[in-house]
Formats: sequence, C-alpha cells, structure tokens
Amino acid sequence: MLGKLRTLASDALIYGLTTILVRFMTFLLTPLYSNYLSKTEIGVFTDLLSVLGFITILYCVGLDTSFFRFFVRDNVNRTKEAFSYSFWGIFAVSGFFTLMVFIFADSIALYFPEINSKYGSSVIRMAALIPLCDVLTFIPYAVLRMNRRAKVFAGLKIMTVAVNVIATYLMIAVFKMGIMGIVIAGIISSGVAFLAFIPIIIKWLTPLRGGKALLKEMLVFGLPTVPSALSLMVLQLADRPIMKAIGGPEMLGMYSVNYRLALPMLLIVAVFEFAWRPFYLSNHEEEDSKQLFSRILTYFTLCCALVFLIVSFGMEYVVRMPFVGGRFINPAFWSGMGIIPIVMGGYFFNGIFTNLAAGFHITKRTKFLPIATVIAAASNVLLNIILIPKYGIYGGAWATFGAYFLSMIVLYYYSRTIYPVPYEWKRIFLIIIVTLGIFWGVNALPDMIWTKILAVVVLVAFFRFTGFFNAEEIAAIKRLVGRKPKKVDGSQNV
Repeated sequence: MLGKLRTLASDALIYGLTTILVRFMTFLLTPLYSNYLSKTEIGVFTDLLSVLGFITILYCVGLDTSFFRFFVRDNVNRTKEAFSYSFWGIFAVSGFFTLMVFIFADSIALYFPEINSKYGSSVIRMAALIPLCDVLTFIPYAVLRMNRRAKVFAGLKIMTVAVNVIATYLMIAVFKMGIMGIVIAGIISSGVAFLAFIPIIIKWLTPLRGGKALLKEMLVFGLPTVPSALSLMVLQLADRPIMKAIGGPEMLGMYSVNYRLALPMLLIVAVFEFAWRPFYLSNHEEEDSKQLFSRILTYFTLCCALVFLIVSFGMEYVVRMPFVGGRFINPAFWSGMGIIPIVMGGYFFNGIFTNLAAGFHITKRTKFLPIATVIAAASNVLLNIILIPKYGIYGGAWATFGAYFLSMIVLYYYSRTIYPVPYEWKRIFLIIIVTLGIFWGVNALPDMIWTKILAVVVLVAFFRFTGFFNAEEIAAIKRLVGRKPKKVDGSQNV
C-alpha cells in the first residue's frame, strides 16, 4: 500500500505545486478586478463567466469523462480510437453551438443589458470563442494525466495561465478596456493553449473506421455525467444570478471577490481530484484498494483541517497587503470576508463527494451521479431564494455550504450498496470536531496573531501526540517523506 500512496503523493505533489502556482497566478486577477473594475462590472463579468461554465459542460457531452474510463494503457490503438471519437465528438458539438452563438449574438446580448449598452453583441461573439478553444484541450490534457506526464501537464497549465494574467493586466490596467479586455485576454490564453496541444492532437488522432460500438459505449457512460456536471455547476453558481436579481450587481461583486478568497481550500480539492481519478482507475483492481481509498479520505480531511485554520486566521492579513493599485483587496470588499470559512466548508464537502464518486466510475454506474447532484442543485436554488433576501451574501454562502453537504450525503447513501468502502468515519469526525473547536475558541478570544499561530500548532500537536496515528502509520508517513523510521515490531505498510 505504501508504494501506491507514494505514487499518489508524487503525482499529487506535481499537480499540487502546479495548481498552487496556477491558482495563485489566477488569484492575482482578484486584486486587479477589485482595483480596476467597479462592483457592478465585477458582478456582470461573474454573470457572464457562469454562462461560459455551463456552455463548456454542454460542449463536452460527457466524452471527456468517458475517455478516462476507456483509456487502455496497454492498447495504444484502442486508446487512439477513444481519443479520436472523444475529440471529434466535442469538436462537432462545440463548433455547432459556437456558430449558433455568432448567429444569435444580438438576441443573447439582450440578457446582459449592462454589457449590451456598452459593447453591444461584440463581447458575446468574442466570449463564445473561449469555451470552444478550452474544450478542445480537455482530451489532450486527459492523455497527459493518464500517461502520468504530470510535468508536461504542469508546464502547459502554467504557460496558459501566465499568458492570461499578463494579457488581463495589460487589457484592464494599461488599456482600460474593462470587460471587453478580460474577454480578449481569455481568447488569447485559450488560443495559445490549443495551439500548444496541436502536436499531441496530431499524434493521437486516428481515422474513424466504424467503431460505432465504442462510441455508443462511451456515450452511454458519459452522457449521464452531463446532468451531474450541470447540476454541480448550478450548485456552484446558482447563487450568482439570484444574488444579482435580489441585491444587484454590487452585492454580487462583493460576494464574488470574497468567494475567491477561499481559494486555498479549492486548491486542496482540485489537487486531490487531478491526482485522484487516474489513481483509483489504475488501482481499483488491487486486493487492498478499498482500504487504501478509505485511508486517503482520512488524510484528505486532515489536510483540509489545516488549510481551514490557516486561511481563516490568516486571510485578513493578506488582504491588507500593499498591491498594484492599492491594497491586495480593495477595502470596499473587506466587510464580506466572513463568508470565507463557510465557503471553505462547502469545498471540503465537495472533496468528499469527489472521493465517493470513484466507486461509480469504477463500476461504470454513472447514472446514479445525477441523482445526488440534481437534488443538491435544486436545494441550492431553493436555499438561495430563501436565505439571500434575509442574510445577503452570507445567505448565499450558507446555501452553497448546505447544498454541497447534501450532495455528499446522497452520494454516500448510494455508494454503500454500489461500491462500499470502510471509511474511517470516527477519525474523520474527530478531525472535524477538534478543528471547529479550535476555530470557535480562537474567535472568542481577543484578536491577536500569536493566538492564531498557536492554534494551528495545537492542531498539529493534537493529532501527532494523542494517538491519532498508530505506529504503523507514523512509520509509513516517515517513509513517504524519505525519513528512515525506527523499527516497529509487527508493523505493516499502510
């Protein structure tokens, strides 16, 4: 088991460092937005970004997810066939709908009055090119992940985001182009990414010679994931239009900026997901796979606990740092920082959801995934409608928190029969209880940085010295990080 954990840790380290760097670079856009755009402009752009997210999912028709499951490491021809059907299928769907957007852009622009009044339909047409370029890179990226070419994956991701950040800065800080500038920057970065993948696309594309049975099988597997992915998108973004309708673009702008400040927890979940899917698809046939998956969820929870406390206690100091145009985050947005711990809690439940979803992909029973996500999405919409009018941005944050929690609960209910894993719920609950106890305890004390630093140290010490980890785990962890452990009688690798 130790070797497999080391493999996951190695990939996670590369993906993790990449994701941290990429997200940090993306995070730099937040102070740019807060210092060079108004709350109204940020709200409008957030609205447009939500629409692009939905479009991206529809363009893929589940074939991006299918490719992971139908990738056969020992059969290159079969994998190339799956690659070709996935790529051409996504290209056909995305190309058709992009053309439709170009044709009906004038009508679509009417749904974005703030954009239409300033730019007309030109922003809509240009924005349509972003998801088109993005989705055509999904399958090439999947090839890199499944072939464990994490370093190449990392290089391409970093390059793309660097181009986007530089282009965005030039467009909104130098040329003062507002939302139009952000869209142009998105086109440039997405286009550069697609061009970089052309050699990989040429290498893996193969002529389509029948193979309709494979295409049908891939669609049967992938299409049920579309409503699931759409529901997850609703879960993530339903609060935006509701908040805009109730509180206007200014409230949405306040919410969006502070929502982004929960980024570190999102990083943990994103890193885990990047490394997790190839890992469980490669190891699910091993005899100890379920015990391994269980242990991974426990360690994931512990990592999230540390991040939760560090960000909750430290973000207020980060936002006050000097930055281009003023402070790292404009003081006008500071009053909304209370939603950050709530949003991080929602991200944590989403991470557990990702772990639980493994069983449905392993057994090819993806049809059950939409049940959990649709229920959660519907509850999110309802909770937002109820809570936002009364509690504003905090209502939106709690609605999202509750919906993520519900999606996790529903998926766990079905996973018990479809792919039961002996998760260590007692240990997981202990981590959560201790973390929340420290969080509430520190918040009840006078606001001092040393108190917050000590609280994080206390969390680490508690789990290190109170018997949370047994001797075998401590030995295995030391091996993982390259330390030679003391001999433990009767020990086994974790």
